[in-house]
Amino acid sequence: MPPGAIAADEVQRNIEICRTKAGFRRDRTRSFEWLGEGNGLRRLIHEDQLGGWNDTIRFWQNTKPLLRMQGVVSRIHAPQAGEIELRWGLKAFFAPAVAEMAVGRDENRLVSFYLGFSYEGLRAWSVQPV
Repeated sequence: MPPGAIAADEVQRNIEICRTKAGFRRDRTRSFEWLGEGNGLRRLIHEDQLGGWNDTIRFWQNTKPLLRMQGVVSRIHAPQAGEIELRWGLKAFFAPAVAEMAVGRDENRLVSFYLGFSYEGLRAWSVQPV
C-alpha cells in the first residue's frame, strides 16, 4: 500500500474518532480550520485569518491563504448533501445545490474547492466545475 493510502486510512480512523467525540455539539459541522498553501502544520489556516463571512458568495472574504483542491463528485444524495472524492478514497461533504449541481447530471464531474475540517469530517466549500 502506498504511503499516502496508509495515511488516508489513519485520517479516516481519526475522523471517526472525532465524529464520535463531537456527539451532539451544535457546531460539529462548522469548519474552523482550512487547508492552506504552507508546509506541515502551517498548512492549517484558522477561520480568523479569512476575514468576515460574505453572504453573497456564501464564503469567507479572504481566500488568499487557502489552497484550492481538485476532486471528483462521487455521489449526490440530495440537493443539500453530496460527496466529493479526494485522493486515496477520502471523501468530503458538499452542498450540491449551492454549487448548482444536481443528481443524475454532475456525478463524476471534476471540481475544485476549498477544503475545511469539521468535527464531522472533511467539507468542500466554494465548489466549482473544472
